[in-house]
Order: sequence, then C-alpha cells, then structure tokens
Amino acid sequence: MALTRPLRLGAAAAALALAACASGPPPIENTLRVWDLGAREVEAIGSWRTHLVSGGGTDWGRKVLCRSDGACVFFGSTRGSFGPSTDFIAMGEVPEQRFQWARTYGGGDVDELDGAAGVPGGALMFGQSASAFGASGPSTASVAPRPLLVRLDEAGAPVWARTVDAGGLERFHDAASAGDGIVLTGYAGLGGDAPSVAAARFGHDGSLRWAHAFDLGAPGYGVAVAPGVGGGVILAGYLRLPNVAFAGTPFVLAVDAAGRPLWARRYDMEGPAQPRSLLALADGVLVLGGTLNSARPGRSPFVLRLGPDGAPRLGRELRGLEAIEAMAVADAGNAGVVVAGRRRDPFTDRHWGFAMLVDDRGRITAHATLLAQGSVEFPGVATARDGEYRVTGSTNSLGAAGLDIVVGSWRPSTPGGTAGIAARLAERDLVVKAGEVTARVQPLTLRVSEVPLAALQVRSLEVPTALGR
Repeated sequence: MALTRPLRLGAAAAALALAACASGPPPIENTLRVWDLGAREVEAIGSWRTHLVSGGGTDWGRKVLCRSDGACVFFGSTRGSFGPSTDFIAMGEVPEQRFQWARTYGGGDVDELDGAAGVPGGALMFGQSASAFGASGPSTASVAPRPLLVRLDEAGAPVWARTVDAGGLERFHDAASAGDGIVLTGYAGLGGDAPSVAAARFGHDGSLRWAHAFDLGAPGYGVAVAPGVGGGVILAGYLRLPNVAFAGTPFVLAVDAAGRPLWARRYDMEGPAQPRSLLALADGVLVLGGTLNSARPGRSPFVLRLGPDGAPRLGRELRGLEAIEAMAVADAGNAGVVVAGRRRDPFTDRHWGFAMLVDDRGRITAHATLLAQGSVEFPGVATARDGEYRVTGSTNSLGAAGLDIVVGSWRPSTPGGTAGIAARLAERDLVVKAGEVTARVQPLTLRVSEVPLAALQVRSLEVPTALGR
C-alpha cells in the first residue's frame, strides 16, 4: 500500500465530525465512543487493528499498561468531553479489545496526565494539577500547577490521591515500582533556570519516603526510571546542552533503596539526544531508547544497550529517509524491544503513527505505520500477550473535535499485512563515548498533601456494547 492515502473514518464517525462543525461545541457527554477502524490505511508487517476513542471535546492518550493475559489499561487526558475541565482519563480493556470501564479524575481546573506505572493491585497515575481540592468536595479555585498522584485499584477506582508542593520539585516524567514502594523521576528547579535531576520514593500507601535532587555536573532532567537491585532503581535522562531545546547528553544513574547513588555514567553520542524510556531486561541488560538529533534526516530513534553497570554494549541508530521520533520503548520479549512514536509525512506538514520491532542486535525486524487525514502519534506502547503489542496516542483527523485517542493492536508474526522491510528504513552503529559521573545528593523538603477522595471528582463513563465503524 502506498504511503499517500489518509486514514478515513467510518460513516458514523464522519457524521459526528460534520455535526460538530455545524452546531459548534458538542454538549458534555457521559458515554465513551469507540470506533473500530480495523486495518484501514495501515502499512504493517503482520496484522493491525485500530480503535478511535472519542468524546465531544479534546482527548489524547499518553500511556498503556498491559498484563500478560492481554488485558490493558489506557491512560490520557480529556478536556471538554466529559466535563468542563481538563482531567485524567483511564480506560480498562479485556483481552478481546473491549472496554469494560472508563473513568475521569480531576478537580475544577487543569489536571493533565504525564504518565502511569503499574503497582501491586493496580496503577499509579501522575501529572500536573492546577486544581484546588477542598476538604469535602471539588473546588473551582485554581493554584499554581504542581504534581498530582492518584493510586487506582484494578477496576480504576481511586485508592488515594496526593499533591506535591514546595521543595522545588516541579514535574515527574516517569515512575516504576521497586521493592515496597514506587519511585518517580523528573526535575526540580532550585533557583534560576537551571533544572536538576530529581527523584522521590513513595510507599504504596502514599507516604513519602525520600526526595532528592542529584547534581551530575550540569543541569539536567530525569525522564525514565527502571527497577534496580535490592529495591533500588536506575534513573535516566539527559544533561542540558547550550542552545539545544529538549535534548542533550544522556545519562544513567543507579541509586539504592534509600536514594544513595551507586554509580553514574554519561553517554556522549554523535549529536544531542532525547531519551524517552529505560528498560531493565530479564538478563540484567539495560536498554535506553529515545531520539537522536542528527544532520539528516533530522531525527532518528536510537537504542543503547548497557550492561548492569552501565557500560555500553551496543548502540544503534534506526533511521529512515524522513524524520522518525521515538516516544516510547517497551520490552518485547526475547531480548528485543518495541519502539513507538511518529514518522514525518514526506509530502505535508504532518506525522504518521509509527512502531517498529528491534531485536537484540539492533536490527529492525518489523514495522507498522498508521496514516491519517491529519497527524497521528504514539507516545505509549506496551507488550500484551506474547507477540502482541499495544499502542496509544492521538490524532487530529476528526478536525472539529480537536484530538481523539487512538488505540492500536499489532501482531507482527500474524500472517497478513502489506509491508516488507523497505529500503526507506535502515540501521547503523552509533559511536558512543561513555564517561563516569560523580553524583551529589541534595535532599528536597517536599510538602505532600492528602487529597480527600470526595474532592477528587471521579466520573464513571458508560462504555459501548457495540462498536461504531
């Protein structure tokens, strides 16, 4: 199939878009609309199935977590679809790709999800909140944005919620369950405009165990975290470079269960890089994945395989004729990884949703591209059942509705599909120079406040029993 045809929605979905154009903003709804688009406008090795998840406003997906039986939960944000404010949204699905429940969570202002992580018996959502939560109910007041954590059970019901204020910690980008708690990483602003890598450990009951900023010799951001040894974790991110936005020199930092540094390394590559994900594979190998800024084609995914001590073992750039951005990387099993993100349309100013399977030698073994009338991107990917990969993201193809959530299921080994490994995709070895870094710890004094569940406005949405086409 040629990569020039846009994704076309079913007649019912198209009618929804036309009605929105004619009548202005649609009313607030309480029903999750799900459209089964099948394999329309997909170039893929193997089988692919797409669902469009829509409300009447703007909705976007950010993260997906899956169990080994194929059941998944999708996380994102919603604005104006199921309430007047911006809220977190979570949607639970059974292995047959049918949603069983969906809920929104938030206050009276902007609550935007940054990510989610699996924890025993459920999940932890986190993001930025500008809502003021009253003692006994939702409040319409606004405050300066600060991190909001919401613990969910397996059915999506909130268990507890916390806000994190003061102490300089500004945002969390990733989280991982480790030992008897969960560690989140992000950055702190400790004066001026120089960010510091930061991390905080919480118990599964929401209690703060410790919070630290780490001086690695240059301003930096924590963007990913993976479980380490003995309840510790491994943090990853990048050290900022002058005159380079949202990219720099990647680093990896191992800390013990108390947050004390064990070792740290930086990785000078052939250009500024933006790490997105860190994986700890079953054999102890670490995989750092993200996007490398290069002269041509501009941006390409990279995969850096490290030993348990952070020593480089393999660095690969996965490039195409057009720019490709890696937004998430997940463990694909058999020492391989699955990379998801977006791929530049070579003819217009838009992007296609993109995923690729990469083996332990850094070779691309399968790929998939989802086209659209507008743009598509996949910032979330996870492995479900063996050989099945789930992605989530957003598209603006409906136009009148702003953004809508896209959910995809990809099985590269299933017979079918339309694509072979084309000449437009290739791999090459990366030159990586690793250096040891001294990490200095600065404790952060955070104020963690309990959010009464009555003040966290939770809306249970109706889920469809039949899917639109």
